[in-house]
Amino acid sequence: MKPTGKFHVVDAPAGSGKTYTAIGWAMQQAASDKQKTLFVFKSIELLQQAQRDVCAIDKKFQYGVPINGIHSRMFEQFENDFSVGSTLADHLKQADHRTGEILMITEAAFINLSHWPNRWMWTCICDEIPSIAPSDKLNIPDNHHLLTDFVELREDKEGFSEVRPTQEGKAVLAGYAENPKHDQVSAVLSSMARHIVSPYFETYVRTHQYERVKSNSGEAGSKQLEMFSLLQPSLFGSGKSRQFQERSGQYCEVVDRFKQVILMGAGFQNSLLGMIWPHLDLQFELFEPITKELRYTQHDCGDRLKIGFLFETDWSKSFRGKVCIKGGLENTNLNIFLDTIQSEFHGPCAYLVNKDVEDWVENSLSSIQAEKLPNAPWGLNKYQHIHNVAILSALNPTPAHIGFLTHMGLDGHAIRDALFHSQIYQAVMRCSLRDPASTQLVHVLVPDRKSAEALGGQFDGSQVQKVPLDMQETQQMPIGRPKIAEPKSKQQTLSESRKRKRAMDKEIKRIKAGGDVDDQLLEQFNRECRADNGTFLRLLKVIDENR
Repeated sequence: MKPTGKFHVVDAPAGSGKTYTAIGWAMQQAASDKQKTLFVFKSIELLQQAQRDVCAIDKKFQYGVPINGIHSRMFEQFENDFSVGSTLADHLKQADHRTGEILMITEAAFINLSHWPNRWMWTCICDEIPSIAPSDKLNIPDNHHLLTDFVELREDKEGFSEVRPTQEGKAVLAGYAENPKHDQVSAVLSSMARHIVSPYFETYVRTHQYERVKSNSGEAGSKQLEMFSLLQPSLFGSGKSRQFQERSGQYCEVVDRFKQVILMGAGFQNSLLGMIWPHLDLQFELFEPITKELRYTQHDCGDRLKIGFLFETDWSKSFRGKVCIKGGLENTNLNIFLDTIQSEFHGPCAYLVNKDVEDWVENSLSSIQAEKLPNAPWGLNKYQHIHNVAILSALNPTPAHIGFLTHMGLDGHAIRDALFHSQIYQAVMRCSLRDPASTQLVHVLVPDRKSAEALGGQFDGSQVQKVPLDMQETQQMPIGRPKIAEPKSKQQTLSESRKRKRAMDKEIKRIKAGGDVDDQLLEQFNRECRADNGTFLRLLKVIDENR
């Protein structure tokens, strides 16, 4: 999109009625001004929930507006005769700018459609802030050629290179991405290939790590191929002009961009999109017609929210499996969390958990009424009867992904807020806090202090406290010196820097010797080091090489 491209934003808390209000506004515009509005949803479940809202609004106000939803569940009874992409493309080709309409699709369908005919006819509303920085990782030491033979690297900058398909490779990679015959090998490569060939993503690798995989040398670090992608604003149009002839014979000039783009979500400025895209010379401004009709613009239910946490150490998959001492007995941090859920909660609960331990957690909580939340919990209303929520998920990016996002100018705190704390907030807001009529007290358990404080910061008047447990927590090696009120002298700063460097050098040696990556220690280094710190960059390189 050209630098003059403008985005509208509806930045408001979860449960404030963004989707319902936007639908009502779009239907009014369709009925009065023949506006065509595209709604983009995170999931099919959200889309179907919105379809029910649309039908209720249309029944109440008798707008008589055409309403269409296109998603994969429409084609489950068919085999290979239909697809979302072809059905959507056909629908768009037949669209008439003289007729108002509501069209609903998923974010995946939106991104996967490589060409959007007549964008200028449509107002685009993203129901949630798009995810703009996916990563893909594959362990393919023997079969990397299925990808590497069809790509080339461009412009190695600070250790990262952009991945581009070769002229010959475009068709091959597109075949993996589309996978019309449901080939199982292509299915494994599909996500990575899709990001490489998509006109809307730029995809990068750590140059040395890619070369190690490609060399197939059998050395440490030559097995896993990890790619990092960035969604580009061109998803919403190129900004190029073209002419077309109307049925009347009159020639008109149109610009390849949506009539309006409206991005809705909670915490826009703390999202990856909100931190990265403004640096691309794009304009963002509040969209008043929807914002002014919302239920509220900040939460007023904090007085009925109690947030408990168990650990001082940041939660991660590594820390989750470590052993601590509680009541004189050794147990893993995950099992202690599960025991706490059963002792603290009275009544049904909902929980968020990583897929790799979901079966273990389900069995452990089988004695209570516990319901697993979807890993993409945005916008869902069906859990409003629940007053207890537990967050067991560790949603930290890989060390290499942290390195890439740091390369993009972000720091560890911002990354954790955008990728972990925001998802905790969304999961918690599925419960009765979402119901403005509810007066029920809500109890939430999160793993660590930072998560509890980040969540509590969203709700004025909420209680945040550590769960009192007879527990000796797993300790991390301290780095640097404790905070003090007085400014640090140059000698103190130098001493702290040297101590941190020795700790990083020690960690490099330990990993080279075959030790596992300590995620908490890595996050601590990431918080305390500058993005261009040579020892920290060397540590990230060693981690990549020894995976």
